[in-house]
Amino acid sequence: MKTVLLAGISAVSLGVATAQAFAGDFEVIHHFTSQTEAEALKVVADKFTAAGGTWVDNAVAGPPNTRRVYTTQMQAGQPSQAYSTVTNQDHLDFIDQGLLTDIDAAAVEGNWRANMPQPLIDAISGPDGKIYIAPLALYTPNMVFYSKSVFDRLGIAEPVGFGEDFFAALDAVKADGLIPLAFSGDAFNIRFPFEAILLEKGGPEVWDGVWNQRSEEVIRGEVVRSAFETLARLRDYTDEGNIGRAWNLSANLVTSGEAAVQVMGSWADGEYRAAGLTAGTDFGCFIPGERDYVQLHSDVLVFPKQPGSEGPTEDQLKLASIVGNPAVATEYVAPRGALPVRTDAALPDTADLCLQIGYDAFNTPGNLVPNPRSLITQQQDGEYRDIVNEFWANPDMSVDDVIDGFAFALEAN
Repeated sequence: MKTVLLAGISAVSLGVATAQAFAGDFEVIHHFTSQTEAEALKVVADKFTAAGGTWVDNAVAGPPNTRRVYTTQMQAGQPSQAYSTVTNQDHLDFIDQGLLTDIDAAAVEGNWRANMPQPLIDAISGPDGKIYIAPLALYTPNMVFYSKSVFDRLGIAEPVGFGEDFFAALDAVKADGLIPLAFSGDAFNIRFPFEAILLEKGGPEVWDGVWNQRSEEVIRGEVVRSAFETLARLRDYTDEGNIGRAWNLSANLVTSGEAAVQVMGSWADGEYRAAGLTAGTDFGCFIPGERDYVQLHSDVLVFPKQPGSEGPTEDQLKLASIVGNPAVATEYVAPRGALPVRTDAALPDTADLCLQIGYDAFNTPGNLVPNPRSLITQQQDGEYRDIVNEFWANPDMSVDDVIDGFAFALEAN
């Protein structure tokens, strides 16, 4: 039994990850490269190794890069045994192409359907009703973090959402000489603040109109326009280094006292805690809006069909069973700003104020909305994020132009 580490750079530079050196190796391609992400994944890797598996770790920074690697591998007939992604529609295309194997036997044995939220079960199932994906953790992707020391010193009360109280807080921080907003301006991270703004302003009705119905009327309506106008206002409150900056580096700006606010998913909570800070004392957090609407967002493991095998391998079912275990679900999320995927799994002892806010939101009927990635195609998602990122990076681009691009990207009807 052993755990083997691949550098990850070989997968990016060569296009196809290094072939397995030993029969029985279990390669896992993943995007978990921050300190707390790696710590959480080690929980699963260690348990898999203890159960007799040989975990081959292939870390590739950034989900888009990870996707390129595992897609290339599968198309070349050299798939890894598992790969990580976030809830999206990719698996439906891969199932149609015969590239994935289901892990339904592990799901049935672990009673997943009775102990996971129905929207999550829907997101990890194929057209045949079988489960193909093992969810690792749930996150609150629309969360605002802020430095309590800065807010307290300047007499700033916690804002409700992205209204005038929010911008008054940023104005006060800017006048004090700090970076008001630690922002990550790239095509991957831009979605989180934009979608947080849109969900607060429009609620489930507009959310459904945009992502599920892709209604031209809704997309060109006042709520979406207001969301883009609000996003544009944020440009005046961040630093020039925001373009291309990773989310964890933006979190570091807040933890180090250089910046005051970050709009990011609850996974950032793990970085704040890793810096020795305590929620409610050193930093605050809230879901923007009068009601804590939250979209379903989950890190997951997917299992490519192996050459010469019609169904899942023994090791694939073994890993799926480990991930789906309630005790493992609790242990996995402990280092991170995440929630267990199972309703019968306890919150970890390390759960802080931010996790409790997310937990309460997820468990309040009517608060949970689908993840856009589960409603639109990979191409639509990529084009949507590209146009919003272009809008962020180009102050000369008008709101009318970005709405035109947004409607085109989503193929509005």
